Amino acid sequence: MVKTAAIQMNSNDNIKENFNTAVSLINRAAENNTKLIILPENFLYIGKDKSIGFTESSTYIQELLKTASKKNIFICAGSFPEKTEDSKKHLNTTIMIDNHGTIISKYSKMHLFDVNINQSVETSEPAYTLYGKKPVTAETPFCKIGFTICYDLRFPELFRKIALMGAQTIVVPSNFTYHTGKHHWEILLRARAIENGVYIIAPNQSGTKYDGNRSYGRSMIIGPWGELIAEAQCDGNEIIYADINLEKVNDARRKIPSLKHIKIFKINP
Repeated sequence: MVKTAAIQMNSNDNIKENFNTAVSLINRAAENNTKLIILPENFLYIGKDKSIGFTESSTYIQELLKTASKKNIFICAGSFPEKTEDSKKHLNTTIMIDNHGTIISKYSKMHLFDVNINQSVETSEPAYTLYGKKPVTAETPFCKIGFTICYDLRFPELFRKIALMGAQTIVVPSNFTYHTGKHHWEILLRARAIENGVYIIAPNQSGTKYDGNRSYGRSMIIGPWGELIAEAQCDGNEIIYADINLEKVNDARRKIPSLKHIKIFKINP
């Protein structure tokens, strides 16, 4: 069993301020004997300038590695725009940092948000972001973790693939909009947990952003039976906690062994 924290943030276009907020919340969670901490999507920057990006060697990422080592914790660094050779587009990437300050896995968002809700550039992610190419999991001393980011939540086949790769916990760092979140956020999170018998840890962005869009907040941790274990408020920075107990994963999968009952078929004729 391991104590886990999902950190909700109201990130803006001030990178230093966002970073300091993230580290402050990480330190608070670590002082509460938490060993696995997950940040939200785009925790370092949400703003108009889509040329801003980071690499593993960027100062803020390196400082996060030091924080993990100093506090003896694992950190899933939500996501950040990762620079690529394509100067016009980045990847939307999360990294898992172990308690020695080493990056042990990296996942780039496979499904990019491209919808017709409003006119914000934020709803047309492919215009400034490259698609990730493959599912990713990471072995930790606590459990095997699978990675998704925000809009990935609407694609159950990715979660199923990750579960079949052995994931017992799946993280969903997000910037889910208020408009869709009030209808779909909790339902989708609980469905993905139930379908695969996994813990779902979903730290979300909150607050109103630079373009007037409001993020939904209500970060959640869902158990493998679909139960809501912890939930944040709609607005503000907040930490929610839960214990990850693999016996509950095993029990859910033993009672309803859906992962063993899969029938493979072609979607298109």
